[in-house]
Amino acid sequence: MGGSDQNLFNAVAKTSVSGEQVAEFNKETVMELRECKFYHAGQDMNFAIFSDSPCLTRYLQSIRLPLGPSHVDVYEIEPGAKTQWIVVKHVDGDRATLQIFTREGEGFLENQFQNLPVEVKGKIVQRFPRLRSAFPFTLAA
Repeated sequence: MGGSDQNLFNAVAKTSVSGEQVAEFNKETVMELRECKFYHAGQDMNFAIFSDSPCLTRYLQSIRLPLGPSHVDVYEIEPGAKTQWIVVKHVDGDRATLQIFTREGEGFLENQFQNLPVEVKGKIVQRFPRLRSAFPFTLAA
């Protein structure tokens, strides 16, 4: 690291950050379910919903793609009144990713699986055993 880079690094390392600033940063970086859109375009781009209680999937619009006769349908997810957690599996070509949302008061905030309480992790894999292999954890841990 060069001299000015080292000075900048040292200045940042010595900067104190309050808990309130960290909470505000985390609040800004956490995705809320109501802000998320989910896309479907046949086998190559789609999503599946796993939750502890039924949810409503609402169609929003269809976006025509400039090449060919294809389009992408856009949806949003509305949790049920009793829903506590939602796992969304996104498929985009050969890649699949999971997004987890947990109830926080009236809203649903994105969460990381490793940050969930063990009880919630257990409920997810008990209800949907096929998701077990997608999560980087063991229930014994």
